[in-house]
Amino acid sequence: MPFYSTLPLKYKILSIALIGALGFVSYLAFNYNSTQNNTVRLGKIQNINFPILDKTGLFGFYCLKLEPPCKQPYPTAKSV
Repeated sequence: MPFYSTLPLKYKILSIALIGALGFVSYLAFNYNSTQNNTVRLGKIQNINFPILDKTGLFGFYCLKLEPPCKQPYPTAKSV
C-alpha cells in the first residue's frame, strides 16, 4: 500500500475513526434487519394453535385443581 504510506498522519488517524464508524453503522444495520425478520416470524407464529398443548394445559387445571391464569375463556377464531 504505497498510497497509505504517503498519507499524512492526521489522515491516517482520521481513517481509523472512519473505519470504526462504518463498522458501527454496519452493526446497527445488521441488528435492525435481524429484528425486523424476527418480528415478521413471530407475527406469523403468534396465532398458531396446537390443540394437544391446550389439552395438556387443561389436564393440569382439572387433575391438579389449579386455577387457570385468566378467568375468561380464551378467544377462538370463531369468536373474534
